[in-house]
Amino acid sequence: MNLDYSVTRVFPLQNGFRLQVGIAGYEQWQISDKTGPQISPSEGAARYRVSALGLASNVVVPDWDLSFGVKLFKEFSTRSTFEGYSFQGSLAIKF
Repeated sequence: MNLDYSVTRVFPLQNGFRLQVGIAGYEQWQISDKTGPQISPSEGAARYRVSALGLASNVVVPDWDLSFGVKLFKEFSTRSTFEGYSFQGSLAIKF
């Protein structure tokens, strides 16, 4: 299961561009056991969990029906998985 959240603010720029910046985060939980021939019952029951918090930025270009953004997260409070950084990029174009 995944929960994404953010608190952002929009700043108008020149030529109708808009800049959105703020704080974002996510929570991820594994909700089912792992299965397979080489997985022990204790490994199968060890479900992962990740919490992350970071910065988000998005630029909207209304004249081109275009939006692109980036998010950088620092993961913490992990269980049964690796802990590190996460980067997400997005691009949206209206047709």
